[in-house]
Order: sequence, then structure tokens, then C-alpha cells
Amino acid sequence: MEALTVGLAIALFAVLAAEFVNGWTDAPNAIATVVSTGVMSPRNAVIMAVILNTLGAMAGTAETAGLFAGFDVGKPAQRKKLIAELERFQKANDGTFAGKQAAERLAALGKNGG
Repeated sequence: MEALTVGLAIALFAVLAAEFVNGWTDAPNAIATVVSTGVMSPRNAVIMAVILNTLGAMAGTAETAGLFAGFDVGKPAQRKKLIAELERFQKANDGTFAGKQAAERLAALGKNGG
């Protein structure tokens, strides 16, 4: 049981680190694209990136906090609730990378005796 908790913490840290690095490189790529094509000035592109990245970080944090608040996958009732939330999230994001990740998490939970 404790190994699951430690493993979950390690996996969560790895996912958050990957998302941080991914987001870190998204803004420069978006800025470079719109500036190099002449769509926006460098100043406006940086302002847009700052505003949208801040909004995206706040929205992502709220979704994650709402999804995992109060979950203890060691308890059968909580595990069922987590699986139900992941299924809901997967259906809402069908065909996206996030939906695929949710499907993978569901498969992993199912294989672990859920």
C-alpha cells in the first residue's frame, strides 16, 4: 500500500516536471512563430504569451486540484471515485493527448487490482 503512495508521488512529480519543461518551451516557440511570420510585433507577442501562460497555469492548477482533492487510492470507495473522474475526463478530452493519458492511467489502475 505504501509503495503505491510512494510510486504515485514519484509519478506525479515526474509528470509535473515534464509539464513544467513543456510549458517552458511553448512560450518561446509561440513567440518566435508569430514574430518571424510578421503577424505580431515582438512586444505584443511577449505580452500575449505572459497573459495566456498565466491564465493557462491558473486553469491547470484549478483542474488538477479539483480532480485529486481528497483522493486516497488505497481506499476502495476513493479508488472507484478516482476511476469515475478519470473516465469523465477521458470522455471530455477524447482524441487529445490528455485523453490518451487518462486512458493510460485508467488501464494502470485496472491492472493493479482496482
